[in-house]
Parts: sequence; structure tokens; C-alpha cells
Amino acid sequence: MLSIIADVFAEKARVRIVVRAVLAPNALLSLQSQIRTFNVSGCLRVVSASHIEIELESARTRLERLINFCRRHPSLTGSASKALEITWLPYQRKFRGFRVSL
Repeated sequence: MLSIIADVFAEKARVRIVVRAVLAPNALLSLQSQIRTFNVSGCLRVVSASHIEIELESARTRLERLINFCRRHPSLTGSASKALEITWLPYQRKFRGFRVSL
């Protein structure tokens, strides 16, 4: 409960995460499911089999935890983890909820 209250007053941010790695369909589903547990707004877009773009908005601390999760995700470890491109952007209140575009 306290973390929810803290997030209301926390610095808001937007982040774009580009994944340049081939993910198996079950790994992509796992990644989507885990992102939803972070309770952030944004979208995940599959550009191609080896290019996924994730754009999210929330409290900056929550986004930082999610980025750390992505760096440790089993499908993104090893050489694939070097394929993560992180770009911080100004918060725009651009999203409502989380959606996936295939």
C-alpha cells in the first residue's frame, strides 16, 4: 500500500526499450506477462522477429526496476542482453493501460 502512495508522488518518466534479439513465442508471452505485473502504462510492439519496441510510462523508480528485470530475463541474458537499447524520455501521459501490438 505504501509503495502505491509513494508512486503517486514519485517523479514520472517515460522509457523506450528496444530489444534486438530473437525471442521464442513463449518467451515473448512471459515478457508481456511480467511487464503487466509492474502496473505501468504503455505498449509493446513487435516490429519483426528480432526487433521489439517497448514504450512505458510510470514512476521512474518503477521503470528502473522493470529495466533491471529485462536485463535479467532468461530470454534476454547473455549476448541478447547487450541488445537492449534504453532511452529515457519526458513524461507525456501518452498511455492509458498496457497494450500489445503484433
